[in-house]
Amino acid sequence: MIRRHPSDYVDVPSSPYLKSKKVKVWGLISITGVQNLIMYEGNLDGSEYSKILREVFGPIKDTFKKKKYLFMQDNAPAHKSLIVKETLLELGIQNLPWPPQSPDLNPIENVWSIVKQKLWERRNEIESNEDAQRLIKGIWYSIPKEFIEYLYRSLPDRNGKLFHVNGQKVS
Repeated sequence: MIRRHPSDYVDVPSSPYLKSKKVKVWGLISITGVQNLIMYEGNLDGSEYSKILREVFGPIKDTFKKKKYLFMQDNAPAHKSLIVKETLLELGIQNLPWPPQSPDLNPIENVWSIVKQKLWERRNEIESNEDAQRLIKGIWYSIPKEFIEYLYRSLPDRNGKLFHVNGQKVS
């Protein structure tokens, strides 16, 4: 699961040393917990996103051929680009079809909410972009595996709620 676009960044809260800035991140979670967290600069177009996918999944692509995994991402332009579709096919990754405008169904949104809240609580420690990145990484990798597992196990219930509210927002 990845961070949805266009808000593929973590707002760095105002601190005595920084005006509000944005740190752009790409994160991966699985039922076993948080996985990769990649910081990047600039715009995430299809070519750059394809490089991230190769970096993260290239070394483990045989895993996808042995077991059935689904990759969840939203409909951001970079995710739908031809180069990304080709990269996913080459890596043997099956992409889960995803309805547009549905971040409430994506478990990683709960993770990003925690990251932002904890970053806010520690905003006075931020004196530079490097401080913000260090804090984000520390927060990301401290999220309990049990919490991520709970989010995954809640997917059937979330989907059921979506059906009952005719596709409206699920809380």
